[in-house]
Amino acid sequence: LLFSGIYWNKKVTHVPLVVVDSDHSALSRQLLTSLQAGESFRFAGYLDKPEDFLPLAIKGQANVLVVFPPGMERDVKKGKETKVAVFVDATSILIGNVAIAAASTVFTTYSVGIDARKYMLRGMASPANVLTVARPITDEYRIWYNPAFNYNYTNFMLLGLVMIAVQLLT
Repeated sequence: LLFSGIYWNKKVTHVPLVVVDSDHSALSRQLLTSLQAGESFRFAGYLDKPEDFLPLAIKGQANVLVVFPPGMERDVKKGKETKVAVFVDATSILIGNVAIAAASTVFTTYSVGIDARKYMLRGMASPANVLTVARPITDEYRIWYNPAFNYNYTNFMLLGLVMIAVQLLT
């Protein structure tokens, strides 16, 4: 009964997402729009610095932080690799897995699209083998656990052990 509320909708949707946009570029806005396009994320606002994420995670107001680095679009246009940091409060393994999968899908899709276009325009690759080239946007994940222990399964361990003992006795 305690866990049934998590599975009620049969999938996790509208995970609160916050962003630190140090690039302020068209590319960062496109990536944010793509993250919001699906039902996995709900945009919860911008932050000034990554350290502001922890209090929001503790209160349960945000589960994902995406940090776009300064000069991201410029580096991508120059053909340099750029890294986008994604911090996930994975205290709830369901929310954590959905957030990582959804963000990874968006960043991989954009990265492959950027490389495909770049290599085809330069005549360096054909459409058939363009997917074998390196990705210009790399997403790096840091999994955080909420210190407030919201959704922490260890809170239910004692109750679970007691219930197992009761069940065995009956």
